[in-house]
Amino acid sequence: MGKCCTIPCPCVLYITFPSYLVGVINHRPGDQPLCGPMGSIAQVFKLLGKAGFLGVNKPVEYGGLGLDFSYSIAVSEELGNIRCGGIPMAIGVQTDMATPALARFGSEELKKEFLLPSITGDKVACLGVSEVGAGSDVATIKTNVVRKGVSMW
Repeated sequence: MGKCCTIPCPCVLYITFPSYLVGVINHRPGDQPLCGPMGSIAQVFKLLGKAGFLGVNKPVEYGGLGLDFSYSIAVSEELGNIRCGGIPMAIGVQTDMATPALARFGSEELKKEFLLPSITGDKVACLGVSEVGAGSDVATIKTNVVRKGVSMW
C-alpha cells in the first residue's frame, strides 16, 4: 500500500479507486459502458475482486488485503463518486453486510466455499429479510418491551 509521510495510510485507495473503477463506470459519451445495457454488474465485481477492493479488511488467507477498517472507509467514500445508486449499494452489501459475519464467525469450510469467491468477485452475495408485519421493509419492524422483574433493561 501507499505511504503518506512514511506512514502507511489509506491514501493509495483514494488515488487508485477512482481511476480503477469510478472512471470505468462513469464512462464518457462514446465509450462502451461496463455496466448497464452493454455490460454487467458481474464484470464490475470481477474488476473489484481482481484489484482487492472486495476484501480490503478481510483476511489475507481468503483473498483479502488484511488492512484495517480505515482503508474500507476510503473505498466507501470513493463509491460516492459513482453516478448511480445501485452499483455502490451492491458493493456495500457485498463488503459490509454479507461477508463480515462470514469472515469473523464462519467455519473454515464456509470461508473457503463462500468468503474466498466473494472477495475475488466470483460470487455475489445477497441478503434476504422477511419480518412478521414488515416483510422486507426493515424500517417498519416493531418491537415491544415487557417488564418482568427487575433488570437494567
